[in-house]
Amino acid sequence: MVPSTRLYVALSHRLVLAAFARSNMQHSSSLQGSTENQSLLLGVSLIIMGCASSAIGLAMMKRSSDVESGLPLHLRWRWMIGFFNLAIFATVLNLISFGLLPLALISPFAGLTMVFSILLAATGLLHASERISYEQCRGCAIVLTGLTVVSLYGPHATGQGADTIAALLALFTAPPFVVFASVTVSTVAGYLWVLYAPSAARFRPEPSSFVSTVCSAYAASVCGALSQLFLKVVSLACHEAVADEGPGLLIFLHPTVAVAFVGLALAAPLQLHLLNSTLASSPVSYAVPVYQALLTLLTTAAGGVFFSEFNRMSAQRTLVYAGGAAVSLSGLIVLGSAAQEAQAAGTSEGSQPLVFGYDSIENDPSSADEP
Repeated sequence: MVPSTRLYVALSHRLVLAAFARSNMQHSSSLQGSTENQSLLLGVSLIIMGCASSAIGLAMMKRSSDVESGLPLHLRWRWMIGFFNLAIFATVLNLISFGLLPLALISPFAGLTMVFSILLAATGLLHASERISYEQCRGCAIVLTGLTVVSLYGPHATGQGADTIAALLALFTAPPFVVFASVTVSTVAGYLWVLYAPSAARFRPEPSSFVSTVCSAYAASVCGALSQLFLKVVSLACHEAVADEGPGLLIFLHPTVAVAFVGLALAAPLQLHLLNSTLASSPVSYAVPVYQALLTLLTTAAGGVFFSEFNRMSAQRTLVYAGGAAVSLSGLIVLGSAAQEAQAAGTSEGSQPLVFGYDSIENDPSSADEP
């Protein structure tokens, strides 16, 4: 073979190999992009399902408080279904979706549970239907806007600098968190004293008042925020227990883990009890937005204080976060005012423009659902 022919064959061979490699790279890139799109779609679907499950759980717990309040807990099947949807099924779905989606994409879904709850309240499919006015919708929209800003720009509790149980122990005893926990826990203890101490009966709000709703929602949110911190300690302990060259089951004897288990055993049941009080004291269209907003605000605040994330946030980001919190609280004020007007108006016609909901009990799908 002449040299020119050999050169031509060699160049042709290299061109073929280069084209084949480029084709494989494009195919791999296409497969990777397809996989990422599938993960994105799955994550979004799961987080929507999780929010819907939470809304169904809250609606079933509300219905239970209406018709099963006199029954022992083991006979309150509606409450059991609500607990499963809210605390178990929705949590599993959210954990999976958090692993598939970036936080920036998860944040806008922060208030979706609130939207589903209001839709269920208006239709009356799972509990007594509620009239939803334009003013209530405006309040909910303001709350949702503020929560989205808070979720995007607030602390994300990434756990930076807390990769071991020993590091978490130092965070639990840090002065900022001690102050935060002392203030929040003492206010919850004070509210429980007002609710159940005979000597505090004169300070006790009416069970169906909006003061009772806000206080119960706040107390439930404090317990929920602390429960998430305790869960992080337990999850980290489990991770260290199964790690190579880890301490094994001895890690659960660490004081930090013991405190987390005790705190979780106290906070989680109390959160459910106070959440049940919140739902029983007010319409879902007001109780759920108040609870969801306060839970989001207190959870981000607790994570920011515990992991010292506020110290690492820029001044601009901190201002945006504070602005989002203020917007959420202002939305709750608008929503509370509208809910009070709707409650005072009762079933009188023309009191407020109706967006959706049933006007009478005869048209309420849940009215036939008796225990």
